[in-house]
Amino acid sequence: MRHANRLFTILAAALAVAAISPPTQAQPFPSRPIKLVVPYPPGGSTDILARLLAERLTIVLGQPMVVENRVGATGVVGAEAVARSRTDGYTILMGAGGPLTQVPALRKNMPYDTLKDFAPIILAAKSPKLVVVTNAFPADSPQTLVRFLKSKSREVRYGSAGVGSSGHFANELFKLSAGVDMTHVPYKGGAQAITDMMAGHVEVVMEVMPQLLPLVRSGKIRAIGLTQLTRSPLLPEVPTLAESGFPGFEAYVWFGIVAPTGTPTPIISRLNADFAKVLGTPEFKKRLEDLGADHEPNTPEDFGRFIRAEWDKWQRVVQSAGIKDE
Repeated sequence: MRHANRLFTILAAALAVAAISPPTQAQPFPSRPIKLVVPYPPGGSTDILARLLAERLTIVLGQPMVVENRVGATGVVGAEAVARSRTDGYTILMGAGGPLTQVPALRKNMPYDTLKDFAPIILAAKSPKLVVVTNAFPADSPQTLVRFLKSKSREVRYGSAGVGSSGHFANELFKLSAGVDMTHVPYKGGAQAITDMMAGHVEVVMEVMPQLLPLVRSGKIRAIGLTQLTRSPLLPEVPTLAESGFPGFEAYVWFGIVAPTGTPTPIISRLNADFAKVLGTPEFKKRLEDLGADHEPNTPEDFGRFIRAEWDKWQRVVQSAGIKDE
């Protein structure tokens, strides 16, 4: 009995100390390195942008931001890894349209649900497609391209970086919007499609500006349209598809930061503010311009609406065009 009384006294004393001790303060975020997962190999545009951001965010956050390439299944492997990671803000994804909205439109059995498994942080950058044709092709504007396609004078082929690529989807969106047909010729990358177009094997290509601008300016190919709502200062003479009879036509390669769903709102807000601080600097805007992209300020809610709109658009295109995964 004496033993039990002594044990009770010790426990009571311990509880009393705990009651009067100040609560342990949670460590401020971030208190350790943040992992930025890139779902593509090193050296590509997604990886380059991620490393530029990570370098500058390391300074802003006061903790290292470390880029990790998790490659496979057209970006799905890296995206899944982040979707299944802890919701503490220390593992985030350098997301892109491919694994977040386009591949899910094409594949039935995805290991994650983009709209449910990711918390949007910020849309970092987006780059429009440039519509180019061979110099011998009888079209110098979106309208004349449509007229030629509707005349059915001959088969017209368009090249893309492969089934499910952004160029493939953009061309199919154009076909549906214009009510015309072209034959898809998939390649193992946009560079191959452009090379084959210059050799005359395909007539039309939609790819991002950095790949096409030098060829357009040297007169080797002709630019006839742009897939954003406003004209580009790099090619102010080239009309947009939106102003050429296709109101609201947009098709981008885009990049954005997302975290696993369940990441606390204060952490999402902190990351949005710090990424925005870097993306808004004149120096970084110039770097984006060199990559053929730009950034407009946006909130996590803005980015969430953008993802939803892209999701809905590509789901409709895949279903309407009958695109099948290969």
